[in-house]
Amino acid sequence: MAIGPLIPGAASGVAVRVLPVTEPGAVRAVTGRLTALAQAVPGAGTPQVPLSLEAALARAVGAAVQSAVQRQGGLGPLMADLAQAMADPASGLPPKVRAAAAQVLNLRTPLGPTVTAADLQTAVARSGLFLEARMAAAPPPAAGAPAVPPADLKAALLVARQALGQWAEAAEPPPLPISLPAPGAAPEPAPRAGAAPPAPPYRNGPTTPQNPAEPSLAPEAAPRAIARRLLQDADAALARQELMQAASLPDALAAPGPARRPADAHWLFELPFAGPQGSGVAQFEIDREAQGPGVPDAHPVWRARFSLALEPLGPLHVQVALTGARANVALWAERPESALTLRAGEQGLAAALSAAAYAPEVAVFSGAPARAPPPPGAFLDRSS
Repeated sequence: MAIGPLIPGAASGVAVRVLPVTEPGAVRAVTGRLTALAQAVPGAGTPQVPLSLEAALARAVGAAVQSAVQRQGGLGPLMADLAQAMADPASGLPPKVRAAAAQVLNLRTPLGPTVTAADLQTAVARSGLFLEARMAAAPPPAAGAPAVPPADLKAALLVARQALGQWAEAAEPPPLPISLPAPGAAPEPAPRAGAAPPAPPYRNGPTTPQNPAEPSLAPEAAPRAIARRLLQDADAALARQELMQAASLPDALAAPGPARRPADAHWLFELPFAGPQGSGVAQFEIDREAQGPGVPDAHPVWRARFSLALEPLGPLHVQVALTGARANVALWAERPESALTLRAGEQGLAAALSAAAYAPEVAVFSGAPARAPPPPGAFLDRSS
């Protein structure tokens, strides 16, 4: 086992070397570093007693969440703007930026009738949630060989943000002797029009689909304006990734969320998909309920929730619970006519589950699942 950067780059942009727990002094070094980070949180104060490793980790996660929640935004806007810039030969994307953009866009899952369980499994593995765990488990590169990041959404976003930052810096014009706009200079990127950013994700909160976003790059925008817009989109998408990683940590370290039940496995993540209308995003939450002592033969309870928006059906929400051979499936369609369409396929879904050796119970509802209010004090909306 190794202790590495839980959320690399969340606050300082500096990745921490992975330290094996068995290395002498590793635990003390990690605890001291995280304690220093925790004490740097505004208002945290100085603890009266040294923090335990668990408390130091929890404080560091809290600091990362505070930073990320103010910057987070949906992945769809970045996908839309990258696709627009890639398709426009006048955008002037440098080769390094173009390669990074292609890497991000290639991680979308094509949505269609041929999507298989294997496709979904691959998409989950490269969703960005497990990047640090995969890197910690990978063998070190050979001496002198560059470290190649895995095919992973968070890794691709980190590479894209770095490339865009370098492009934005290179495209910055030299300062003028007086504070007047340069002749013919393009305006700075305006705030994105349309829908507000999705609510910050948190543990046991509602799963929310993201419709394909409209591209926002102005026609004939200057390279500086394009670079800054894409850099803003990439940073917002990375901040959202960090919030989902924080919510997926073990119970003692996870970001605030409504208490539901202890879990020995918990994952909150989003998957981008490519559809006819553009790049949408589906949000998933999966957990396995912790088993109590003395019940080794009890079947674990797996729960999965996800939401996605598909035209012409609109927003859809699914909840699945698996306990041994029992499968309980509930589906919601926010459009009444879409609920009728789902009910027409209810028996077919039950038959498919029976053929897979499950005892199914399927129900279809109109509307959306009930949403519990967020925990008090978890997030503060400063815009209202």
